[in-house]
Amino acid sequence: MSHLPERKERDCLNCGTIVNGKFCHICGQQNIQIKQSFISLTRHFIYDIFHFDGKFFDTLKYLFTRPGYIPKEYIKGRRQSYLDPIRMYLFTSAIFFIIFFTLNDPRSAFQDVGDQKLSRNERFIMASEVFSGSAGKMDSISEKKMRLLLDTSVSVYLMKHQGTADSALLVNRNNQLYRLQARKVDTVAFKNSSKWLSRMFSDRYAQYQKRYGDDSKAFFGDFSDTFMHKLPYVLFVSLPVFALILKLLYLRRKEYLYADHVVFTLYHFILSFILLLLFFSIDQLEASLDWGFLNYLGAVIIISIAVFLFRGMKRFYGQGKGKTFIKFALLNLLGLISLLVIMILFIVLSFIQL
Repeated sequence: MSHLPERKERDCLNCGTIVNGKFCHICGQQNIQIKQSFISLTRHFIYDIFHFDGKFFDTLKYLFTRPGYIPKEYIKGRRQSYLDPIRMYLFTSAIFFIIFFTLNDPRSAFQDVGDQKLSRNERFIMASEVFSGSAGKMDSISEKKMRLLLDTSVSVYLMKHQGTADSALLVNRNNQLYRLQARKVDTVAFKNSSKWLSRMFSDRYAQYQKRYGDDSKAFFGDFSDTFMHKLPYVLFVSLPVFALILKLLYLRRKEYLYADHVVFTLYHFILSFILLLLFFSIDQLEASLDWGFLNYLGAVIIISIAVFLFRGMKRFYGQGKGKTFIKFALLNLLGLISLLVIMILFIVLSFIQL
């Protein structure tokens, strides 16, 4: 709300309706002076920020202290004191994924050379290093490594060194010992079929073979990056599915529309985002400080998501502990199955779009 003075004229500048008071009863625009100084613009901006924060934290307080209370107030029409669920969901999900992708690099899982397949280029470079290290005088150990690295009939992997490994196949990478291991060349066979799905995967596999060759780290790195950046869409799609499960579980409660279940789900997802942010923060702190008790604290946070859901369902739908627990268990089971199906669909989509 602006603190500028009202216009003397009573016609709304937006729709032309004659206004009684500071707001137009048709379009809602304030009937205030349109000329603003820089100071008034700045004051208005600061007010909007703190007004948003005030509603945000008031809503957040009740989400933690009285789960299920805010969505119940919302469907009763008492909405002015709390932040709109869609607006709050968009805000918290945006913050969540910004921090999540800052703290987690999808490619990092494929950067460790241990237990990883070597590309042809890496094998050639390693063979060159073996040859250079022997100063042109190949001994039996160097010859064994060279034959393995240059044998195109097998795939070569770097495995973490175990004390009993053949010393002739040990190599040093980044001051760490690894063992070379040969495996049969990976092959993927697609049956000759007229089905479009089989042809599509066959064509895609041929494209990936051409692009990545045997560099599995690059392939899985790109694939992981593509899929991880679809996680916001996975959760967004799972939201109406979660609400639909609630609708089916409370099918006899005719007073609840599907939209009411969506409101409950939105606020639950908002709370989950905030708790998961806290979990990731503790996980990063534990990795830096190596304080064991932080692992237990992280487990408590994950369990609390389920606890808040159970308490929220009990308050929002007004049923006893027994009925609520049964529906809570079914909701989690069906929700998990639905989430797995959605994730599989997005995994396939990521594979296609890679």
